[in-house]
Amino acid sequence: MTISEISAKVSEIILIGFYREDTGEKLLIPEELVEALKQERLTREQAQEQAESQVERLKEHLRRRETACR
Repeated sequence: MTISEISAKVSEIILIGFYREDTGEKLLIPEELVEALKQERLTREQAQEQAESQVERLKEHLRRRETACR
């Protein structure tokens, strides 16, 4: 086997190793997993902040209505 054939075989094995055989879904390498985790955490934190902000707006709206009704 020549070096280029070995290189092609290694590349093929590496590519196969990063895909699920049953679904064909690409499996993330460690660096991609770290980045995906960071992105998921950021998305979750932003959603939490938006939810908390919405709660505060609703509380303020209710306080104003209660004040107006008195």
